[in-house]
Amino acid sequence: MAAPTPDDLRSVDLFSGMTDADLAEVATWFEVQEVAADAVLAREGASGYAFMILGTASAVVLHGDDV
Repeated sequence: MAAPTPDDLRSVDLFSGMTDADLAEVATWFEVQEVAADAVLAREGASGYAFMILGTASAVVLHGDDV
């Protein structure tokens, strides 16, 4: 899968103050994924590791049966 570009990351407030060199390195740590609108990205209580940045999307967070 493709990695984001440094410019992709620069558009995220968290990364906006980083240097070009740092952005280029950090970009290699990520992969771009496209998922269906109803995809489950994580489940409560599941183990794992992930850092997700939603580009042009939104997400619903559920806790038990609550939205």
